[in-house]
Amino acid sequence: MFDSPATQAPATGERVLEALHECAQHQQSLPVRWACLLHAIGEGQEQRKDSIKAINARCKVPRDCQELASLVSEHHEQVHQAEAMQAGALFELLQHFDIYRRPERFEQFLSACEMIARAQARTAQTAYPQAAYLRAAATAARAVDAKPLIEQGYKGAELGQALQRERLEAIREFTQANS
Repeated sequence: MFDSPATQAPATGERVLEALHECAQHQQSLPVRWACLLHAIGEGQEQRKDSIKAINARCKVPRDCQELASLVSEHHEQVHQAEAMQAGALFELLQHFDIYRRPERFEQFLSACEMIARAQARTAQTAYPQAAYLRAAATAARAVDAKPLIEQGYKGAELGQALQRERLEAIREFTQANS
C-alpha cells in the first residue's frame, strides 16, 4: 500500500517530474498529466488553488484539464487515506466528482492520484488499493435506484434529498462491510 504524502517529504520539482514520468509510462491522458504537473504548486490550499487558476487562465488550458487539476490538487491527499475515511466524508469526496454523470472524470482523478503516489513512493508497485476501494464505493453509491423512491411519491427536491440519503446509506454499508 502507498504511504500518505503527509508522512513523506513535501512534493518537489523532482517528485513532479517523477509523476510526469509515471504518466508517460502509463500513457495517461492530457488532463491526468496536467493535473500531475500542477498538483503540488504553491504552499497551502488557497495559494495552490489561486496558482492553478492563474496558470490555467494564462495558458488557456482546456476546461477538462482545468477541472481535473483543481480537483486533484484539492483532494488527492484524501485518497491516500480513503480506506480510513468515515462514510460521510467518503460520500462528500465522491460527490465532488459527479460520479453519477461524469464517471470518466472520476477515473482520471484516480489515475492522477495513482501516478502521484507512485512518484512519491518511488516504487513500481502495480496495485493502488485506494483506487479500487474508491471505485467500489462509487459503485455502491451508483447502485441506488431512483425508481423505488419515485414510486413512493418523491418528486423534485424531495427526490434529490431521498436519493442523497439512500446513497449515503449505501456508502455506510460499504464502509462497514470493508472495514
